[in-house]
Amino acid sequence: GPAEASLTQPGQPPFDPSTFQGEIVTKDVVIDAQIRNPQGQTAPATLTLTMTRAVGTLGGQAREGRWIITKIAGV
Repeated sequence: GPAEASLTQPGQPPFDPSTFQGEIVTKDVVIDAQIRNPQGQTAPATLTLTMTRAVGTLGGQAREGRWIITKIAGV
């Protein structure tokens, strides 16, 4: 799931779970945003984004995946 999404990138070797050794790194980012409701009105909101990425080795080569937003709280 998250490891494959993080490590699947153009120009990089394909993700092979049997050769990946590493971990999933997670961090939360808090942002202030303007949210538009279905009626078209906007209001300020504080959102917490949970982001994850895979870090480790794939087939013996060091790989760091891209950050993937996995959760948005505060909506």
